[in-house]
Amino acid sequence: MDADDLGASQWDDVATPRTERARSLSPAASPPLNELMSPPPPAEEEPVEELHGVTNGDQHEHPEEVPVEESTATYATVSASASRARALRMARSRKSSLPAGAIPPESTHGLTSPTLFEDIDPTSNPLGPIKDDTPEATEEEEEGDGVDEIPEEYANERGLQSAAESARAAAQAAADPGASWMAQQPASGSGKYIPVEQAANPTFSIAVGDPTKIGELTGAHTVYTVRTRTTSKAFRYSDFTVTRRYKDFRWVYHQLTNNNPGIIVPAPPEKQAFARFDESFVEGRRAALEKMLTKITQHPVLQRDADLKLFLESDTLNSDIKIRERLQAAQNEAKGGGLMETIGGAFTIGGKFVETDEWFVDKRAYIEALDLQLRALARALDTVIVERKELADMTSDFATALSTLGEVELSRPLASAIAGLSEIEQRIRDLHERQGLQDMLTLGDTIDEYVRLIESIKTTFQQRQKSYLSWQVAEHEYSKKQQYLARAMRNGKTAPERVGLMQEEVSEYERRLYTHRVGYDDICKTIKAEFDRFQKEKVDDFRASVETYLESAVESQKEAIEMWETYYERQGFAQA
Repeated sequence: MDADDLGASQWDDVATPRTERARSLSPAASPPLNELMSPPPPAEEEPVEELHGVTNGDQHEHPEEVPVEESTATYATVSASASRARALRMARSRKSSLPAGAIPPESTHGLTSPTLFEDIDPTSNPLGPIKDDTPEATEEEEEGDGVDEIPEEYANERGLQSAAESARAAAQAAADPGASWMAQQPASGSGKYIPVEQAANPTFSIAVGDPTKIGELTGAHTVYTVRTRTTSKAFRYSDFTVTRRYKDFRWVYHQLTNNNPGIIVPAPPEKQAFARFDESFVEGRRAALEKMLTKITQHPVLQRDADLKLFLESDTLNSDIKIRERLQAAQNEAKGGGLMETIGGAFTIGGKFVETDEWFVDKRAYIEALDLQLRALARALDTVIVERKELADMTSDFATALSTLGEVELSRPLASAIAGLSEIEQRIRDLHERQGLQDMLTLGDTIDEYVRLIESIKTTFQQRQKSYLSWQVAEHEYSKKQQYLARAMRNGKTAPERVGLMQEEVSEYERRLYTHRVGYDDICKTIKAEFDRFQKEKVDDFRASVETYLESAVESQKEAIEMWETYYERQGFAQA
């Protein structure tokens, strides 16, 4: 009889004899429980009757088998290894003994330790003493690295593997309390072990680059190369590259927003109808898309979204999106409305959302004020950038005029000085253009990013309102069904079958009501946690942007001063 044939859910089969099978083999009545739990009397000269299909005439020597008498209950003959396998499964199923998947390191070799199986007495067990077939460890093994081997016969049992792994982790933690526990599962395809922290918090490095114009006229669009490097084992490779259009970025944004209600999803830059292929615009959009993906992959929830995984690594994104949309449509149709009808009904009963949480009242007012301030700052910065561009153009005109004057000047020293001044003005013009672009890519992009994030925050507030209205609709429907049921039970004229169906319907609406109420509470908690995260990231991002903006301004001024000083010295004005 194999170990798997013994079952995994009847603990009494290990500690007590199988009385039902004993009655089928022996005409004698089953003895009392105290007699069953006592060791069986030694067999005399009668043949041993086994449960392995062996007849009375066959004689085999099995030191672990127990003889059977007709005057007492017949005991099932089970090998020690099978008994140990069953006992292990019993211990894993008993939550009061140990946490799931954890076995103390000291009991990994001695799997039959009475510490784990105090219900089994090796001397009084009807199956006989459980023999430990595991060979004794040598001195070299005892002084080794402490790796616990799993017996070959149980190599495919995942429970035993995880138990041994937990034992090794516990031994490492006991040896070095300050060290982090290590994940003992090998990385897919690598055969290496990775830290638990790295497995739980994978790193991502996203680079969006190589913008290329595809097509002509109305069908023209820009394609970006998205390169991802990650330690996440959810992806097939650690380094891969795909090409994506702007509409693909908008698709993944909407999918993440719908899949994760209450979470603030970084949004892509807005559409632009004109000058879509201008170099400065394309570079600004590229940087914004890269920052968007970086923020998304840094989020502990969004980085595990299936649609994000599809976006980052699929080579056939458009066909995969169509397949997924067809599957979702089929699933919604299979549901037959049901819960979706209840949610849709939130807008048909004239319900109105009334804010009662002071936290949301304050944060909504703060978001509205912040939105106005950021938009005003963005307009002011745009004005500065435009003025820099105009200043660069005027400086270029001034340099051209100086160059023309230098060509007609008869005095060679004066002509040389004017030509040098023209060259300096041209370099100053380049400096103004570069400074305007730098302002747009640092402080300007950060302002635009947080204007879009504010829109995402407003979207989460709207999701909360929809969740609240859905809860109210579910509560209204549940109350109505309760009234119908109470009326039917008071009248006493409704058939019992109909009353039973109504009761089941009331229970179903009660479950929906509970689901909507819990969903509303969850989205409130999620928004509050996300808002705290938004505040911290806002401070860090604006601080970094302002520092970069100031450093760029200082470097530009230093470069301009150095150019003027060099020109001053070369012309020998200091000597004069």
